[in-house]
Amino acid sequence: MGIESSFDDSCAAIVRGDGEVLSSKIKRFEGGLVKENAPIRAADHHMNSLPFLVEDALEESKLSMDQLKAIAVTMGPG
Repeated sequence: MGIESSFDDSCAAIVRGDGEVLSSKIKRFEGGLVKENAPIRAADHHMNSLPFLVEDALEESKLSMDQLKAIAVTMGPG
């Protein structure tokens, strides 16, 4: 599983070891990062969106968390 939150969109994907994408989910942040308090609003967007995206990605892939062999997450912006 890969979880991406380095900029404004929140994403979760399930990918097999051979590179086959089993599921890919994205929730776009509509506020843009040029407005006041945008980084705080983007962080809130990630916190609110990612649990649902992970759940949806797992459901679509027909896998459960205990079946995953690795989880990769974004660490910091950019």
